[in-house]
Amino acid sequence: MYGWMKKFGDEPEVVAAQAFKSKDHRLREMQKQVRELQEENEILKKAMHFFGWHTSERMTKELVLQALKQAHGRQRPAGEVLHHSDRGSQYASHEYQKQLKVYSMIGSMSRKGNGYDNACIESFHSLIKKELIYLNKYETRAQAEKSIFEYIEVFYNNERIHSSIGYATPSQFERQYDFNTVH
Repeated sequence: MYGWMKKFGDEPEVVAAQAFKSKDHRLREMQKQVRELQEENEILKKAMHFFGWHTSERMTKELVLQALKQAHGRQRPAGEVLHHSDRGSQYASHEYQKQLKVYSMIGSMSRKGNGYDNACIESFHSLIKKELIYLNKYETRAQAEKSIFEYIEVFYNNERIHSSIGYATPSQFERQYDFNTVH
C-alpha cells in the first residue's frame, strides 16, 4: 500500500473514482461528438446539389476526373471532405485517388453489389432518365448535352423541389447551411 500511496498520492478508491470520472467524462465527450457527426451526416446526406458532372461517350477515368475537378473548382471545400463513389475502376484508378488527395478528399466506396450505399446518385439517375432522357429524341450529341446541362444546372439544382429536403430546391437547401464549416 505504501508504494501505491507514494506513486499515486491517494487511497486506491479515490484514484479509481477519479479515473472512472475521467473516463466517464471522455465517454460523454465522445458520445457528444458522435451525435454531432450523425446530425451533420444527416444534413450532408440530403445535400442534393450537383456541383460537378460531365458527359462522355464512354465511362472513363478522364470523365470522372473532369467532374471531380469541376465540383472542386465550384465549391473549394475547406478541410478534409468525404468523397463517396461506387466501386468503378474509374474511381479506383491511381490518377483519381491521387487527385482526391490533392483536394484533401477522403475516398469512400460503396460495398460491393450494394446500390443502397449510393442511393442518392442512383435516385438521380432514375429521375434524369424519367424526366428528361426517355421523353426526348436527340438528333445530335450536342443537343443531348445541352438538354442535360439545362436539366442539371437550371431545373434540378434551382427549380426542382425535393420532399426529402423539406420541399426545397437543392440550391435553397444548400444556402441554409455553410457546408464548409461541417467537420
